[in-house]
Amino acid sequence: MTDSGKRKPKATGRAPAATRDQTAGDGGETWSPGLHDDAKAALLGRILAALPHADALLADVVAGRVDSATVRLMLRDVHDEPARLDLLRALAGDRHPAADLDAMLADHAALRRAGRAYGRGLWSTDPGGRTRLAAPGVGATFLAPRAVKAADLEAVLARLANHLDRLSLAARAAPLPPPVQKPAAAGPAKRIPEKARPKRP
Repeated sequence: MTDSGKRKPKATGRAPAATRDQTAGDGGETWSPGLHDDAKAALLGRILAALPHADALLADVVAGRVDSATVRLMLRDVHDEPARLDLLRALAGDRHPAADLDAMLADHAALRRAGRAYGRGLWSTDPGGRTRLAAPGVGATFLAPRAVKAADLEAVLARLANHLDRLSLAARAAPLPPPVQKPAAAGPAKRIPEKARPKRP
């Protein structure tokens, strides 16, 4: 209790009280900026924390002509998704069956898109605890907000867990590239014995 004798309100996972940053929904309801649902926030955190591990495993899967650290450096500045996929296919070469590689790359691209939307989109929460997300669009624009349920996040997390397992298996099963053959060091020049040398006229 406070000094005035009033009880402090208990903390909840619902949206905070109205602020000047709130926006009105289609039905006249108000939405507070941010994700104010602890369960959904925990699921979101697990998704965003696992995606870099998927990127690292995929680098191990396609590494062959170059090592996985070099693959990660090459991909770091490639933001166009089709260009990333083309580079990954080129790096993988024939280390994996084409159908398996295409399936892994398609799953990876879809999960990266989901992670980008979740991590860079605009979340908002209404007083009843409903959440919605305006995913990033082209440039600095955002798409129309859509409702996001806990089941949606759980489904993405389950897909991500299966994807990580598949990448881990593929990385272990991929044939190792042949070791680089170092050129043999040239031996010392042979000296011609004194008697065998031709006499000068």
